Amino acid sequence: MWGRSAGVIASAVLTYWPTVVAARGARWAHVRVCIISIVMPFAIAAIAVVAFIINESNMRAGFPKAR
Repeated sequence: MWGRSAGVIASAVLTYWPTVVAARGARWAHVRVCIISIVMPFAIAAIAVVAFIINESNMRAGFPKAR
């Protein structure tokens, strides 16, 4: 969980920083924000797919609850 939290914070910083720089008129930052806006939905979808795979019933069956 700590790793995911650190990843969320890092991605927020890496998205916010070029956005601020792009607002000041830097073309390279605008291009980077455009790329991030295209790539991030796919990255989020990939994470969601992994979560669905991990939570499938056949995966949970391999780890029975202790009684």
